[in-house]
Amino acid sequence: MTSFVNLLKSHMGYYVSLLAIQLLGLGLIVLFAPHRLIQVVIVAFLAFAYLGFAFVHHKKHHDLTRKIVLEYVVIAAIGIIVSIFLFTV
Repeated sequence: MTSFVNLLKSHMGYYVSLLAIQLLGLGLIVLFAPHRLIQVVIVAFLAFAYLGFAFVHHKKHHDLTRKIVLEYVVIAAIGIIVSIFLFTV
């Protein structure tokens, strides 16, 4: 349990920054509720920000592998696809 707490503390800046960006994006999605295309663009921007943060974070900690890159790309793509489906229906 102690190692988890230490790990969380050492990565706290990353998590807080990512959470702030995602919350800002959520606020923008709510603000642009009647404009579906703008919402999809915001979600795409959030997905790319998520990818960027992930790559920088893992590169900094020397554990960036193809498997990790693929995992983040798939999650970002799913987010974009789901948002397109939700915002265009």
